[in-house]
Amino acid sequence: MNISTMYWFKRILIELLFALFFCIAWTARFSFSGRFKSYHLNKYKASDVEASETDSQSSIILFWHNQLLVVLFLLMTDKLPRRSMSIMISSSRDGDFLAYFCERLGCSVIRGSAHKRGIQALKEIHKSIKGHRHIAYAADGPTGPIYKMKPGAVFLSNKYKIPLLLIRMRLEWCTRLRSWDKLMIPLPFAKIVVDAEKVFPDAIFENASDSEKESLLEEGMLFVEEKLNNPSLDVGTSFLGAP
Repeated sequence: MNISTMYWFKRILIELLFALFFCIAWTARFSFSGRFKSYHLNKYKASDVEASETDSQSSIILFWHNQLLVVLFLLMTDKLPRRSMSIMISSSRDGDFLAYFCERLGCSVIRGSAHKRGIQALKEIHKSIKGHRHIAYAADGPTGPIYKMKPGAVFLSNKYKIPLLLIRMRLEWCTRLRSWDKLMIPLPFAKIVVDAEKVFPDAIFENASDSEKESLLEEGMLFVEEKLNNPSLDVGTSFLGAP
């Protein structure tokens, strides 16, 4: 999003909105599970000089679309590694503001979806993974249905042999928009409980024939969807070697 081409009053409104979100983010009362803290996400580096081409330091960070603003707050308060993250945002006009905010925070932004700029987005994802960056995007995509997993993350996990990092959240003191995803908007001093779990659904594809992979992809999607919808933020079962 290039705000330099906008009228001056629109640029001011965008900057004021960014400042408002930034202030609200720093009033939020975050509470993190021990598992989230164990991943040391706030200390993650963009690349590891000792890592080989096949030893990727990347992961795919997943959350639900209605938690986008909460993820933005995590970035604003340095709870996520914003300078080593590539965030995938739809190329629609609705995604322009979020893309600009993420770029302001130092994140790399990948614009695209399955319906628009899909090939270009895949090329940028490939480049980011080879650069040992985290890839982050909404598991239910830009258009839903709400809380329904799309296949892309499981496919990429298998292709690049990298884990999925599932971010689960519970909010107290927020409002919701009347959009398809019921977008959560944290209010000042909101309590936000955050948990994370690393899983390796690519393991289900080991020794599978091409004819079996389609059904296994569905199995992996349902597993991740169940994990993300798990109401228990601190307790989770491991899956195929996940910690």
